[in-house]
Amino acid sequence: MCSSDLLYHVMIEVAVHDKDGIEFWKENCLDRQSIYWDDFMDLFLEDYVYLPDEPTQKQIEEAQPFQLSEYSSRNLKHASVVAAEWKRRFGSSTAPANIAELEQEFEVKLKCFKTLIVTEGPGDAEMVDLEKFGDVLQWFGPIRDEDGEVRILDRVAEVLGNEGFHGDITAPKAQELLNAYKEPGMYLVRFSSLHGQYAITHLNAEKVPNHHRISCKLGKGFYFREKYYPTITGLIEAVTPVLGLTKPCPGSKYQSIFSGVGTDYLYKKIGRAHV
Repeated sequence: MCSSDLLYHVMIEVAVHDKDGIEFWKENCLDRQSIYWDDFMDLFLEDYVYLPDEPTQKQIEEAQPFQLSEYSSRNLKHASVVAAEWKRRFGSSTAPANIAELEQEFEVKLKCFKTLIVTEGPGDAEMVDLEKFGDVLQWFGPIRDEDGEVRILDRVAEVLGNEGFHGDITAPKAQELLNAYKEPGMYLVRFSSLHGQYAITHLNAEKVPNHHRISCKLGKGFYFREKYYPTITGLIEAVTPVLGLTKPCPGSKYQSIFSGVGTDYLYKKIGRAHV
């Protein structure tokens, strides 16, 4: 390995702590610090989301509808395989009537992921840079769970879909938002200043802002009082009686992503996942 390649490997391993994330960047972007979003998305979906060209019967049977639709679109042979699977599931060789709705749900998850990971490049180009990629994986990784399943897009959407999540705002900004309402128990969840960690800011009974850092561990979830919670919803439910939380602070910039789309689907496949 030449010295320049060695340097690239070191830079990637410093920025990214998830083994699949390291492998992804080394294989696709080894000598680059950033990649266009469209290229990143195509590579990510091919590696971790869409079905392989020769899936097993189990993979076909366990595939989500949007995965089957994408697989069917590749060629006539694949379309025939998917038609047989539609018939097995629904008694008809055509896609279910609500396939457009199911595909929209997937598009919402991708939009959430894009909102977090994209940075502005030259000429307003949408880019994904190495450092931001590593940050997102620390907050929402791993890419692949211990059972081999990829649930990172579900986790991202579940967190952003929570009304109380405000993302990358500072502690002073969190206080400013809450002080505008002055309602005891009102709260918000945000990224902590420490990478990979979260924080809950809320107003106590005296209407004074309190901050509580929530540690987060890859593959386990949110840690509070000697217990891990796999979802942000579960975490908030657990801390509500302890901290006296009442309702989320309005104004999350992420809520517009879910306009017209219900969020119940976000919780179906996250039970064993880390957020």
